[in-house]
Amino acid sequence: MAGADSTLSSSVHEYSSFNIKLGRALFSDPQRDRHRAIVVANHQDIVAGIEALDLVRVDFTANKIDRDGLYIITLDDNWIGYRRFQYAPELKIIDDNTSYLVTDEMMKSIKVVGRVLDIYRRA
Repeated sequence: MAGADSTLSSSVHEYSSFNIKLGRALFSDPQRDRHRAIVVANHQDIVAGIEALDLVRVDFTANKIDRDGLYIITLDDNWIGYRRFQYAPELKIIDDNTSYLVTDEMMKSIKVVGRVLDIYRRA
């Protein structure tokens, strides 16, 4: 990424092993449960407050950023991870108590995979 995307990429921590795995017993019917699917996080994301093996409830039907919250996004389909967004009144990414304004140019590279509804800590 170049230009305006450099601010966004500087707030992105590279996780080459990021993957969300569907819990078979918990995600039995993808058509029925895609708005509240439970997935297993396989890496720690300190900024998002997620540890490896936490269960994460995700609304995979939320494919745009329309409210404050934690989202799973891709950047030009080359990186996938969690990012917290906030409207105040412009759209911002919140990263370790720092906020970055999201420009129209940045939004061109962002694809929203889903919105995180809940995080369940492993015991």
